[in-house]
Amino acid sequence: MPTTDASWWNPTLSVIVVAVITAIIVLMALYTIYCYRKSMPKD
Repeated sequence: MPTTDASWWNPTLSVIVVAVITAIIVLMALYTIYCYRKSMPKD
């Protein structure tokens, strides 16, 4: 596995990137559910 292209990459940065992407996906899902429940008719 060549490391010349990713010599600057480290596990800490990888964990941070994965955490940020996961947080964005979770927030988008919660926002979508919130808007869906808010737009439901209250009957």
